[in-house]
Amino acid sequence: MTTRQAAEPETGAPGGGRLVGLLLGNAGARVGALGSLGLASVLVGRVGGAALVGVFFLIRMLPGVFTVISSGGQQSAIPYFLAGEEHPRDRVKSTLAMLTVLGSGFAGVLWLVLTPLWYFVWFRDEPGLGLAMALACAIPVATQLYVANTRALLQGMGDIKGGNGALFFEEFAFLPIYGLIVLTVAPAWGDPAAVGKHAAWLLVALVLADVVVAAGSAVRLRKVGYFSGWGPPDRALAVQVVKYGTRSEIGGLFHLLNSRLDALILGALGGTAILGVYQVAAKVAELLRVIGLTGPQVLYPVFAAEGRAAATRKTQRMMPLFLGAVVAAAVPLAAGALLIPWVFGPEFDAAIVPAWILIVGLLGDGVTGLLMGYFLGVGRPGLTSISLGVGLVVVAVLQVSLIGPFGVVGAAIATSIGYFVTTGMLIGWFVRVRASMLREGAPA
Repeated sequence: MTTRQAAEPETGAPGGGRLVGLLLGNAGARVGALGSLGLASVLVGRVGGAALVGVFFLIRMLPGVFTVISSGGQQSAIPYFLAGEEHPRDRVKSTLAMLTVLGSGFAGVLWLVLTPLWYFVWFRDEPGLGLAMALACAIPVATQLYVANTRALLQGMGDIKGGNGALFFEEFAFLPIYGLIVLTVAPAWGDPAAVGKHAAWLLVALVLADVVVAAGSAVRLRKVGYFSGWGPPDRALAVQVVKYGTRSEIGGLFHLLNSRLDALILGALGGTAILGVYQVAAKVAELLRVIGLTGPQVLYPVFAAEGRAAATRKTQRMMPLFLGAVVAAAVPLAAGALLIPWVFGPEFDAAIVPAWILIVGLLGDGVTGLLMGYFLGVGRPGLTSISLGVGLVVVAVLQVSLIGPFGVVGAAIATSIGYFVTTGMLIGWFVRVRASMLREGAPA
């Protein structure tokens, strides 16, 4: 069987057992990734307190968001062009590799050009940050594109297990690297006064983790035949990839910003210490997002293969299941939030209430992810983009209004309301699309 043949089944409509396997495999990778990030947060919090946790999330999150924005949607376009039949495969491989290298360099240089913005909004007057750190973050901006693109390449080559593994190790690899640094060369354990020195080692660990994961994905790509049979890169094809990625990335970018904008605004307005507390609360609550995140990635090829009427019927049947799964998981998660101060330290006692508020806001996230996959599958991605865009505006306006008087609680309230708005709009669009199908005589 050729590599192309191996990739083709992933675009069809798998049977029930295989669909469940794909969902569970992706969900398992996401749970492992979130668990690894949680353990990393515990380690960082024990080393340097809430301020260092805030620094950790800022230098990890801000370059990551910037990489997605500046890369022209390569992560969305790569699986489509690699698994498709429209272009010579030898040129597709080399063109995608060329775009990864060029995109990484472009993103790093653009970050450096915009460094004054990062400095004055997030890095100024914060312990462990400053101008030197703002400049140095150009390195993870560049390395994170290799991590994201190699994972997308694995998906495009039909190596779903490899893609899930890369998703997990993207978060896990940081743990042993930073743990070794803490035990050997980093400043004294539990010394909040040494946040500045610890921040530099955090950046080193993040970059080394990116290198390890990208290298591991490259080894996996070699095994599935990506590096064999290359032709010359195709400039016209590269333009098509960027155009396709840019168009398809709008909804994905809104989805990313919906889950990151609260922290970015809070970091700019409240500083790293309050950001650290909030991010611990957010990461506890985001365990509920695992169910919803599987929808767009796993289900939309299934819906696309089955057709609009069948996808609508299946989505309607699955909505109560996705909602029930999230609600069932929310109860023990809310109880577990009481353990935050015991795990992270008494400084994080203020994270309990925001965690509860965010858990309530995410109760509909399973339905959100399901409907995102549905609209992608039936060719209506613009409805997802509109819903996410409106939710994003709501979060931004409420964050600016509520963070000042209410701090982390206000940030959590704003974000939860934004989640409800997005979910409500998606449900409204689904009802309208279904009603339109009924008027047209489709058996929805």
